[in-house]
Amino acid sequence: MSRIALRDGTAADADLLTALCFRAKAHWGYSQDLLDGWADELTVSPLQFKKFMVRCACDETGCIVGFAMLSLAPPTAELEHLHVDPAVHKTGVGRSLLSDMMEYARQSGCTRLELDSDPHATGFYQKLGGVRIGNTPSAIIAGRSLPRLQIAIPSAS
Repeated sequence: MSRIALRDGTAADADLLTALCFRAKAHWGYSQDLLDGWADELTVSPLQFKKFMVRCACDETGCIVGFAMLSLAPPTAELEHLHVDPAVHKTGVGRSLLSDMMEYARQSGCTRLELDSDPHATGFYQKLGGVRIGNTPSAIIAGRSLPRLQIAIPSAS
């Protein structure tokens, strides 16, 4: 991918972002039954744009290829979503979105970002400074837990 642009998400993006969530999750080989079970958490509602900061990564044609959603409760920011279209994995889209969200969180007075990571994405977050601080039990799969990660947000230089 040659160039991406980041922009604020709008309620009009909700259906596109929902489709992206399902595409990104399906990429990891999860069954349709699991995807159906995660429907509530993978569905992006227009109301979420009033509650959360949403940023979209767009390719040179303006198509959304990734997005991130953040909530703030200083000193902690919670990464609610970060999904990248599988067609552009390993091109810097996820890194750009995470960096953008961390900067927004820093400007909002947060010193750490926390998230529940899909096990397939944990290595990505660890490469960018994520440290495992615990586990969060899955609401869908009995006996499964998600890695709970924290990333320190550096102060402004």
